[in-house]
Amino acid sequence: MHRVGAVGGDVTGTITRKHVTVFFNPSESYYPNEVKFLGQIEAVFNGGEGGDSGAPVFKVYYAPYGLSSIYGISCFGAGKYS
Repeated sequence: MHRVGAVGGDVTGTITRKHVTVFFNPSESYYPNEVKFLGQIEAVFNGGEGGDSGAPVFKVYYAPYGLSSIYGISCFGAGKYS
């Protein structure tokens, strides 16, 4: 897996779990008390920082020709979920 973020640049990682439900408790008053995200992918990346949220998460299949598959966008704490 790769994630290319504004802060961390291109970092690699591995998928640790699939089909994860993530609960998020936002502090802003205009959100409900709890937000549930279904079907997330959990990954561990070798580097990167907070500030990479929104970065594309993808897998390269055949590097010389740039063939890849997008898995999602990085979110929830240094891109742990996509």
